[in-house]
Amino acid sequence: MEEISPIIAKEVLAMINNTSISLLDRIPYETLINLGNIASQTDEKVSINIGIPVEEQNISDDAKVLYAYIFKEYMANDEDKSKLEQMIQKAANEQMEEDKEKFNPFKEFKTEDVKQNSGMKVEVLEIEEESSENTSMTVHENIFRKLLGKIKMMFAK
Repeated sequence: MEEISPIIAKEVLAMINNTSISLLDRIPYETLINLGNIASQTDEKVSINIGIPVEEQNISDDAKVLYAYIFKEYMANDEDKSKLEQMIQKAANEQMEEDKEKFNPFKEFKTEDVKQNSGMKVEVLEIEEESSENTSMTVHENIFRKLLGKIKMMFAK
């Protein structure tokens, strides 16, 4: 097992203890013993409300992930596994879309500042996003001439 904090192990064990015996029997004994040994390293109390779903429990996200892994690997039937895989895929797709929006290099920004970079002047390009398919960039040809000249001078030495 990877290193798991004692509180996470305790939260996961509390969730596992509130499952049916038939599902509990599917988890390898060694896994439960390892979680128990890790959980015994803390005196912090953990409470689980069995009336609410796992995703709404007041436990850490790491504990939810570890519980979902244990559930998927040991307790879930084929139907539950496919549902869980779909949920994981949906969450991954949503995260990718969020990251794509967050780190979009074509977001609107304008600057006409000139920056110094190791003695060479580099003009910052203006980029405007007109639509997701049509992006226009204004590039000054003299930048390429200057860069080409610098590259030629480097290889000429």
